[in-house]
Amino acid sequence: KAEVLDVLTLEGQKVFQKSLSLVDRQNRKFVANEEIDRERPFVFVDDTITSGGTAQAAYEALDFPDRFEVWTLVSKPRRGTQ
Repeated sequence: KAEVLDVLTLEGQKVFQKSLSLVDRQNRKFVANEEIDRERPFVFVDDTITSGGTAQAAYEALDFPDRFEVWTLVSKPRRGTQ
């Protein structure tokens, strides 16, 4: 049975990610709102993947769960990559 859980909160000041540099986006941190069962499968949903920094921060905040997938609507490759 799938559930939508609100288990992560973005740490620090909330600003539009678009206004942040790539380095600042990659350095943002999430904190877990509750105790995490690392054996539970997680699907992290993001509207756009640019650097992967947000998904990586979520993975770390969830204490590196055994099963972690990233689903996105749009993947925007970095300049110079295809």
